[in-house]
Amino acid sequence: MYKVFFNDKPVLLSDDFEELKNLSGYLLVRFDSEEEILPTIDILESTDVIKGLVFYHEDMNHIWNSFRSVFKWIEAAGGLVENAAGEQLWIHRNGKWDLPKGKLENGESPADGALREVEEECGVSDLELGAHLVDTYHIYQMDEKWMLKKTHWYTMSSQAESLVAQTEEGITEVAWKTVKGPDLDQIDTYSNIKLVIESRGH
Repeated sequence: MYKVFFNDKPVLLSDDFEELKNLSGYLLVRFDSEEEILPTIDILESTDVIKGLVFYHEDMNHIWNSFRSVFKWIEAAGGLVENAAGEQLWIHRNGKWDLPKGKLENGESPADGALREVEEECGVSDLELGAHLVDTYHIYQMDEKWMLKKTHWYTMSSQAESLVAQTEEGITEVAWKTVKGPDLDQIDTYSNIKLVIESRGH
């Protein structure tokens, strides 16, 4: 199953209807053609009643490849950075708390891109790369074009005390914060970022 976020609502792609048929508040749609993808997703934007959307089909590869073909594909990478105290490195941008991440450059590996983006956005230079953590997906519109972004997430460590926000990227603050378990419901962040934190086991 794939989980893609749109306006912080999940769009699930699955080949297991039985597993998902009882999801409360979700619109379930049997996938038939690429033409129905964007009009169905638009429903999520027009109502608050629907919590999420499920496209289902017996062939997972078919539905995923068809879904991808509708969007411009973008890859990005970022880091869940922790210090010795167990705090995570957060950035504040566009009115929400976020984790440092950014678009990959041509020919750049996800791991290298993740390190570069964290260094640039937070002003840290002592990063140690850990394991690949999880991949997240979200869709959005830019200049009337639909984008599908895959973000590769890695664990990292740093003991930096001096943090410098990359203001030219719209970042207004960089801070070490302890966000775990119930705290996720108290912080103003995105659903895909909560997924990253949860995947770490916090």
